Amino acid sequence: MLKLDIDLFTKKETTELDDSFNASGLSSRASQAITGAFLTIGVALALFYLDVPRVALTATLVLYAVVFTAEKLSYVRSLVTSRSVVRKLVRRIEALEGLSQTPDNAQPSRRTSLVAPA
Repeated sequence: MLKLDIDLFTKKETTELDDSFNASGLSSRASQAITGAFLTIGVALALFYLDVPRVALTATLVLYAVVFTAEKLSYVRSLVTSRSVVRKLVRRIEALEGLSQTPDNAQPSRRTSLVAPA
């Protein structure tokens, strides 16, 4: 890619693009989320079986819900950023091929019937 292409992206999009080629970082993030979920559920079950006050059990479950929600919001932000990167890459390819740009809310895969310029 040229510097011109990279300059089209925001800082978040550039990070997302770079991270998409880092497979080890992706699996590390997923394993951290799974470990955190199991650890929280384990603590909640231990508190339940140890017959601790219900306030502690409720606080643990609320903490789990907050962490789970934060993970989901992070995932959604990542998904939105990935779609933005794809949209910009498609438009850059269309510009290089001399085609008209796909408008927002369109379906570029249905435009494949266009003949590539010679």
